[in-house]
Amino acid sequence: MIHSIHIGMQRCIALAIALTAGCQTYTAKPLDLSQHRDAFLSRTLQAPDLTQFSAELAAPPASAQSTFDLTDGVSLAEAECVALVFNAELRRERLQAGVTLATAETAGLWTDPVLGVDFTKLLDASSSAWEAFGNIAFTLPLSGRLELETARASTEHQAQLTRVAAQEWETRVALRQLWTERAATALEFDATREFLAQLELVIGIVDAMETAGELSRTQARLFRVERAVQRNALLLRESRLARGDLALRALMGLPPNAVLACVDAPLSASLSDAERQAIGSAIESRLDATNLRLRAAGMDYTAAEQSLEAEVRAQYPDLVIGPGFGKQDGDQQFLLGLSAPLGIFNGNRAGIARANAAREIARAAAETLLEDLVHALADARASHTSAALRRTSLETDMIPLVDAQQADTRRVAEQGEVDTLLLLESLKTQQNAKILLIEALRDEVLAELRLIEVAGEVAMEIALPINTTQETES
Repeated sequence: MIHSIHIGMQRCIALAIALTAGCQTYTAKPLDLSQHRDAFLSRTLQAPDLTQFSAELAAPPASAQSTFDLTDGVSLAEAECVALVFNAELRRERLQAGVTLATAETAGLWTDPVLGVDFTKLLDASSSAWEAFGNIAFTLPLSGRLELETARASTEHQAQLTRVAAQEWETRVALRQLWTERAATALEFDATREFLAQLELVIGIVDAMETAGELSRTQARLFRVERAVQRNALLLRESRLARGDLALRALMGLPPNAVLACVDAPLSASLSDAERQAIGSAIESRLDATNLRLRAAGMDYTAAEQSLEAEVRAQYPDLVIGPGFGKQDGDQQFLLGLSAPLGIFNGNRAGIARANAAREIARAAAETLLEDLVHALADARASHTSAALRRTSLETDMIPLVDAQQADTRRVAEQGEVDTLLLLESLKTQQNAKILLIEALRDEVLAELRLIEVAGEVAMEIALPINTTQETES
């Protein structure tokens, strides 16, 4: 009998080894932030990833840039490509898509079989031998939970891919916003520097008039005070330019010391009235289909529904079947055990309640996001209308008057009648008009970009035609 026990044990051990032969092994991979820091600080625009990414981009429209060349400076389109490769948030979202992909690929697998050995001994028998019976139990998924788990994992992966596309879209819009603000600051910097150059010429005349006694010290000091004010404004705008460059580097995933020679684009709206109207009419009644974040939220709700259905299915038992083999009283025996849990006391009530609450959270998240987007869309339209009206007013009302005043002041000066205070006021008014126009243009473009961001997919081909890297599964 001991011999039969040994045989039974050997068979069980052999079966256990065969079943565990395909198990994976753990390999440690320590986090080395020092190595990543060195790699990040040495990152340049000549990285091979950029060349490969540029080659993989679909051909842009004829009106767009057709080459990817960073040696002659970085254009806005090229900066978008760099950001799509190196942006840190995009990298995290893409890695998260790898997690959901792994979950989707391994969802719906059967529960691993359970190997068991039973030892029996008759207490009243004269023989002291032990009997051994080996069995292996399988769970037959009759409840249908596995199919729902597979569907839910697939939905969650598609939602994550949509979030990756949304993050790419938002990264491009955010880059254009930073680019717009930097371009506006650069124009303000140039206008201030030009104003200072003109003011220096006037101050030369003022100094001569003060020396000749034709101008009081108090009046002459007004020009020097204005020069000090504008020099401070120039320093402030120079600081904003530097900080804008740092913000661009951060968004593009470049280190702070990376060489970034931006090719300034003109500060102007990128959409025509017809294109803006097309975007507005397209998203007016189907924002849930055009905005990528809202589409992902809808997928999250679908996954929550599938989770609830799976928890409800878990009330119904899966059948556990356990065939076995043993030997008793010299006779070999085959055993077949059947078991199924009865949902009487537990009934998976906790799992159902949690899944039901999670579904309501997913519903609230989608509805809240929709409300926020509706408000954002209205705010973008109102901001764009306001900025456009300001720009039109400046171009049609204020600027012609300022130009006429400047021309009259110059004409009087050419005749030998120099009114220095009038000249100073004329220069200041002209400078103020330039700054106001730049600010109106900047606000108009930023509002348009916000409209494009909310519009999502419907604006991709109209507004920002460069393709994104939505194929992240590979």
